Amino acid sequence: AILTFRAFTIRTPSLKNLVDFTISFVCSDPQCKYGGLSRTLMTREVKDYWSNIKHLFSQDRVKVWDTMENNLTHYLKVLKERKNLDEECDFLRKQNMELNHLMQKLQNSKMNGVQ
Repeated sequence: AILTFRAFTIRTPSLKNLVDFTISFVCSDPQCKYGGLSRTLMTREVKDYWSNIKHLFSQDRVKVWDTMENNLTHYLKVLKERKNLDEECDFLRKQNMELNHLMQKLQNSKMNGVQ
């Protein structure tokens, strides 16, 4: 059996069966936007899930999580700043070594010229 599926052709029966199985789980309803091979969800189901999930946790717990999220976000920002400063320090160290090397060469050339 030969089946053209998207951009390629399937020539083996086992792959054809797999494609048929996969296609049978794809929702043809335009309301279906979420899903995989195991289950296709309607948009309404996803919205209902997220609107109901807020009732599962106490307000105090949500505040704790919000505080943790804010603090972790700030900590991430601090870590990124430290990384940038560390990179800048590495650059300045290398530049300083090069300048010291040039100064040594200049001093050595002056000493050799004086003698």
